[in-house]
Amino acid sequence: MKTLVVTGLYELNISEIKIDTLIFSSSRKSEISNRIVWENLTDLIKWREWSEYYIPTISENLDADKLHKGRNFSYQLKLGSPFGTINFNETISIWKDKKMFGWKNENRWIRYIHLWNVESCNKLTTVSGIAILSGFAIPFLKPIVFEKWQRSFSKNLESLIEYSNSSI
Repeated sequence: MKTLVVTGLYELNISEIKIDTLIFSSSRKSEISNRIVWENLTDLIKWREWSEYYIPTISENLDADKLHKGRNFSYQLKLGSPFGTINFNETISIWKDKKMFGWKNENRWIRYIHLWNVESCNKLTTVSGIAILSGFAIPFLKPIVFEKWQRSFSKNLESLIEYSNSSI
């Protein structure tokens, strides 16, 4: 998990975590093969089966819904109260095949990055995800949203593991 956080901070050009930085993270171990988890994680169509948090906009061309470096995709992020659902357009900018991928965005209000990592060791697969948000609005948002968004983020990763387990 530490490697993901360091990667995310580096990608956002953040040298130290301050009050204007918010990090959500979750990690789970499973006996499911990393190949199955990776396939479910990088197939946008399958996101609708396991994710209540990220809801992708699915294209007509099903083959186009596989993620890869440079892939543009759209999704709705269900943030809950007081923000509701927000639409995002992203590009996969970080890609290590069968291991890690992510997207980042830097606008004038908030910079953010989402990273996902799948690793195997000793017959266990570890799936990790982080979201780092940084910007002047974060100190105001943190007390309102942190606990709820962290629970949603963790539940989303747990749902991926459950879905991957059921697809064996």
